[in-house]
Amino acid sequence: ASMVRVDSKSVLTENSSVYVMMTGNCARLPCPQFSSLSQESGLCKCQPLFDGTKLHWNASAKRYVGECAPSFSCPAHAMHAEVAADVVKTRLACVCINGYAGGHMAWDEYGSRVWHGACKLVPCPLGAIRGSTGLCQCADAADDETSSLEWAPWLGGYAGKCSDKIMQQILAQRREKEQAELLRLREKQEQRLREIQNQHLRKSTTTRTPDNHTNKSTADGLNNTG
Repeated sequence: ASMVRVDSKSVLTENSSVYVMMTGNCARLPCPQFSSLSQESGLCKCQPLFDGTKLHWNASAKRYVGECAPSFSCPAHAMHAEVAADVVKTRLACVCINGYAGGHMAWDEYGSRVWHGACKLVPCPLGAIRGSTGLCQCADAADDETSSLEWAPWLGGYAGKCSDKIMQQILAQRREKEQAELLRLREKQEQRLREIQNQHLRKSTTTRTPDNHTNKSTADGLNNTG
């Protein structure tokens, strides 16, 4: 059913009747991703763990339509992928998308899938910025050929490094920022100290004022008596 003619041609005879002559052989179309040929139906069928209702053969179009979609969903920031089960076999699992790490799928003793951890965004290495694709790239990659940075899924991080020049610039900017922050904190502490000193000074002045008033009243009384 999934066989199609490689080529064909029409021949016009003397009595104007048309005969169609087929040449070549019928070639079987390759099965779509995550599907394999069924010996029973002669059609491609979705492999286990995939939803087979979304793939079918379109006879008029002579091709498969739809796809084999996984029958289980993945957590946030994870996607479906085939991972090695042993040296030869692979199996479908969830893995963190590029730029994320921290989550992985395993199988328990009963063969059931178990998800561990969570896929979290990996910070950009020193000298790198996040690009439009969501992955980190060296800030000076266009100007410095020594800068090389790429996402390495097997590491759960980035491989390579940015040039020493851009790293030195970033370190210098960080030092300037830290010094500015220290200066701001020092000024804030000095201001607070002055406020405390002024408060003590005002309290001291307020405490001495009644004594002066009392002494003045006593002196006035003595003068009146004389």
